[in-house]
Amino acid sequence: MMIRLPLILLVVALVVGCGGDDDSPPPVDVSAIEGCGLVQQRLCLLPFPNNDYTVPDGDTDSGRRVHFPAQHMPVNVGGVLTEVDELNRNDGFSPGAPIIVDAPGVDLVASGAASLSDIGRSIADDSPILIIDEATGERHPHWAEVDSRADDAGTALLFVRPAKNFLDGHTYIVAIRGLVDSSGEGLGSSEVFEAFRDRLPTTNNAVEERRGRMEEVFRVAAGAGVARNDLWLAWDFTVASSRSLSERVLAMRDGAFEELGGAAPEFGVGRVQQAGSGVRNRTSHYVYGTFQVPNYLSDDGGPGSALLYGADGLPEINANQPEFTASFACIVPAPAVEPGAAPARAVVYGHGLLGSRFEVVEAWDIVLMSSEHNMIYCGTDWIGMTFDDALDIGSGLSDVSQFSNTADRIQQGLVNIQFLARLLKHADGFASDEAFQLDGRSLLDRSDVFYDGNSQGGILGGAATAVSTEWTRAVLGVPGMNFSTLLDRSSAFERLRPILDGSHPDPAQRQIVLALIQMLWDRGEANGYANHLGDDPLPGTPAHDVLLHVALGDFQVADITAFNEARSFGAAVHAPLLGGDDAAIDYGFGLEPIEYPWSGSAVVLWDSGVPLPPATNRPPTGEGDPIRRHDPHEDPRYDADVRRQKSEFLTTDGVVIDVCEGPCLADRYG
Repeated sequence: MMIRLPLILLVVALVVGCGGDDDSPPPVDVSAIEGCGLVQQRLCLLPFPNNDYTVPDGDTDSGRRVHFPAQHMPVNVGGVLTEVDELNRNDGFSPGAPIIVDAPGVDLVASGAASLSDIGRSIADDSPILIIDEATGERHPHWAEVDSRADDAGTALLFVRPAKNFLDGHTYIVAIRGLVDSSGEGLGSSEVFEAFRDRLPTTNNAVEERRGRMEEVFRVAAGAGVARNDLWLAWDFTVASSRSLSERVLAMRDGAFEELGGAAPEFGVGRVQQAGSGVRNRTSHYVYGTFQVPNYLSDDGGPGSALLYGADGLPEINANQPEFTASFACIVPAPAVEPGAAPARAVVYGHGLLGSRFEVVEAWDIVLMSSEHNMIYCGTDWIGMTFDDALDIGSGLSDVSQFSNTADRIQQGLVNIQFLARLLKHADGFASDEAFQLDGRSLLDRSDVFYDGNSQGGILGGAATAVSTEWTRAVLGVPGMNFSTLLDRSSAFERLRPILDGSHPDPAQRQIVLALIQMLWDRGEANGYANHLGDDPLPGTPAHDVLLHVALGDFQVADITAFNEARSFGAAVHAPLLGGDDAAIDYGFGLEPIEYPWSGSAVVLWDSGVPLPPATNRPPTGEGDPIRRHDPHEDPRYDADVRRQKSEFLTTDGVVIDVCEGPCLADRYG
């Protein structure tokens, strides 16, 4: 018997093996639209972002390149199909990409998904949605919400929004399980995903080619504690690398300063205007003029122009019109011209939405800041996002193919503002002109230059600071980032929304359009640079200390996006945040409290007594405000304590001081 046992076992094994082949399921005939994502089919491009829309590329830092299918891109009401050329330059998706999923009828409360009130739930073992960094296995914090703007709640898209930006160049796995509708019934998976999950062979070549990668997705999900059989949906996506996000601006910046060769930019003062009687005791005079910057745009760089690219794929100076003429405006405070006064600190200012350089001389908060703390503020038009650009922005909202022009002009504007800063600190810059002199002495302290921007100047200012070699300290007032999250939550966008809604009447397609536009906007706003805004700088760039001043319940710039930004670059937070209401939105998640005086980056939330913003993708309206429906957007900058904290921070060795002694409360302005 001992001799025959191995033979018997072998025969049994062969019989079992043969029986397994006979019992294996026949190939499943599944449909998959050629060029579309495989795991969901109701809407092409979903789920988004998705490596079904990338291809391997050994020449990129991420190892992949975006490859959208031209035939399945969004089409506007005019029948215009979104072009893919600019989008496909990217080697991955936005670091703040909204994860968009087709989950009809999902009830997020019943499903136990993380919300804005409990972001920490998103990384818990039993979270129904996990976003997993493939390289590290770490779970990425997020919150989930359903599109409140959809016409039919039953078909509204599910958003999973990162609570801080994804790491540049990393690949993430999205693993979703246990989603239910309002009756508690589980949502059904697509037949293609079931074929992947349940190891069902198919007759579809595209599905079978993807199967090997999906096995890796399942492996990573299992490593994070998500059983394969429990999955409702899973897929992967790759984030654009730092080089892909920033190389255009860095090449322009470095090339422009190389052209200078250590000299000051060419400039001319066109007009000096004495302050009017209403501000005479605070402001001495205003200075207006122009300066020259290398022009990387087509034609004269005006609205509608686009970057010109060289053989290396990077922007090159326009050979026919090599100079861009930028305009500036400066405010010189009265204290700077008093006998024996110290030179005024030099500050570059970033203006608000679709504004201009004139904000620096017209805004009363700048008059107060400059006069109280002896600062000369200078601003330039943030081209790409000025009033003159409104038509082009509208065109980009109607046809994504046109939005790259806006992104291109913003990037030229990032270079322009660096040249303005150089003029403030160079001996042959503004200090050499009599408009900035008194009795032979310079009114400017050239030892350092700082940045201060509000609203749009806080959003784009994050990008300008991350690429700046000219300043290392910045205050971003009522800031935010990531327009794909911000616009739905902004009252300021309501005047442009009819363009987006009218050109893309399908609410689902509108959200895809915003996500696609974000991939272009990343090149010029803080979302594309937030991971490098602090002490992890971009190549050839110093580290920066940044102070974020956020208005609780801001109607125009969603306060939650500012906290996403703070988490992304590791700012510390003033605590306590709010006086008893802080459980409704988890602002402080993942942020270390400040220990005063604080040397480093920080975020401070200013409460002027308005209601908390809604937890949906809609702007605050002030409903429930006990005083009146008040937009707190301008409250922080008009509070004297805020200005004092800014002034203490905007010095060469500045620190963040405590001006609150408890929750930070701002007076209402206006």
